[in-house]
Amino acid sequence: MDLSTQQAKTEHIEDIQKIAKMAWEEMCPDVLADTDISQYYNENYGADDLKEWLIHDGTWFYVLLDSDRVVGFCQLTRKTDEKNIAAFEKFLLYPDYQEQKIAYRLFHPVIKAATSHGVTEVTVDIPECSKKWRGVFTHIGVEFETWRKYNKKIGSKEITFWPGVLTIVPGC
Repeated sequence: MDLSTQQAKTEHIEDIQKIAKMAWEEMCPDVLADTDISQYYNENYGADDLKEWLIHDGTWFYVLLDSDRVVGFCQLTRKTDEKNIAAFEKFLLYPDYQEQKIAYRLFHPVIKAATSHGVTEVTVDIPECSKKWRGVFTHIGVEFETWRKYNKKIGSKEITFWPGVLTIVPGC
C-alpha cells in the first residue's frame, strides 16, 4: 500500500460517493434496507452538496489515497456557535481499509489542520450498529458518552447513535 492524504477536490466526488454507498451497506447491513441506504446516501452524498462542502469556510475535507485511488475520506466542520469545537461530519473508508492504523492516517492531517485554526474539541456521532467504527474512533482517543445516545430516522428506520468527544491537548 502506498497511502497518502490530501485535501479533497471535485474530481474525487464520484469516488467519495462510491465509498459512502459501499461503506453504509457494509456498516449496518441488518439495520438498513437498500431503499433506506439510497435515501440517506442521496441526502448526504449528492454531488452538489459535496461540492459545497469542498469550498465551505471552516471545513476540512481530506481524502486517503492508495497510489492514485481514493480509498477513504473525512470531513471535519467547525461548529458555527462554538469556534473551538468541530464535528466529524463524514468519514468512511472502503471496507478493506477499515483498520485503526489506516483510519488514523486519514484522521491525523484533518485534526492537525483544524487544531492549527483553534479547534480544541472534536465531536462525532457513530451508529450503534457500527462496532468497527466505534473501535476506530476509540483508538484515536474519542470518549463515547453512551448515556447520551439518541435515535435518528434514516429512511424508514430509527438508528441509534452514540455521541463521542475527542479533547485535543495543545502541542500533542
